[in-house]
Amino acid sequence: MIRRFLALVPIPVPLLAVCLVFSSLNASEAFAALRECSVLFSSASKLKPKSVAELGFDENAAQIDGRVIYFEHLRAKKGYGTAIVFMGAFTPIVDHLEFKRSFAERSKGEGLIIFDYATMPESLATRARLGISDSDGLGQSTMSDIVRDATAVINTAAVTGPVTAVGYSYGSTPAAAFAAFHRGRVTNLILASPFILQGEHDAGLMQGKQALEAMAAVNIFFGQSILNAARSQAASELAALNIRVYFDSREWPPGIKRDDVLNGLIARIRATDAADLRRAEFGTWPRTTFMFGENENALRRQFQNETVENFNRSAAVQNVGPARVIVVENGTHGLLRTDPVDSANAILETMRR
Repeated sequence: MIRRFLALVPIPVPLLAVCLVFSSLNASEAFAALRECSVLFSSASKLKPKSVAELGFDENAAQIDGRVIYFEHLRAKKGYGTAIVFMGAFTPIVDHLEFKRSFAERSKGEGLIIFDYATMPESLATRARLGISDSDGLGQSTMSDIVRDATAVINTAAVTGPVTAVGYSYGSTPAAAFAAFHRGRVTNLILASPFILQGEHDAGLMQGKQALEAMAAVNIFFGQSILNAARSQAASELAALNIRVYFDSREWPPGIKRDDVLNGLIARIRATDAADLRRAEFGTWPRTTFMFGENENALRRQFQNETVENFNRSAAVQNVGPARVIVVENGTHGLLRTDPVDSANAILETMRR
């Protein structure tokens, strides 16, 4: 009887159920996220190139694998450390002027590097043209690729002092991987508004992620394949939104194909998709600080707290100090943008410990 029933149920039926649950749970947050992105990019387009130069930042570029990786650099004084910020999705380096200003004004010699691979059309297109793709035909990348990019940046910047890795939102997993790889060089890891779960990086909305996982648990025959297909589709849609909102508001680079940029960006998004920071190898991390906004998404905050608890349990076993937790009063997910002074103070205070 059961076998006959399963044979009569087509695969699209559970997939349709996932879509219905996903859409019903995420409509309000999806619109809120789009509004926030709209405000972010609108403000970014008004910035003048000379703004960061007036604050003491250099605009520079690293070369790796025939690609160019742009970054902004406030140089540290001799003997002081440098923080390298792994930006989140939809947060290009031309944004967050007030955070850069707050950091520069409060620095006693500490340096700051901000780079972002998600909004560099030339670099993304070159990566896609390498001809590397996965079984879905989408661009493929790995966390090691992102770590190599960041390493090229700090080497080009000729950083000699201690390094603090700052992972912001979507950039939290790459920052943790970078800190683990450079364990002897990175003295602090700061995770600000971190994304925690698998799929959260591309689906972006926690309730949708929960609906997909619930469906995967129920549908033992097709659940995982449906989940993977949904994540691939979500990554494609997120990349397309990035291109539409960000790149279309600026002059498109000549000779660069949009499909190449799209595939390159999808590759970067999917590179972080396998991560679940709750189950990270905490023993490879340096001293760790978590920064949370008081008004973060409630479900995401639940998993952020769970990550801290897991980290502290691991730290107790390994006789390592527990994580520091900084909660920004009235802060939201976009801490560096909405709370630039508090964010700068927290990062600098951590670097000085």
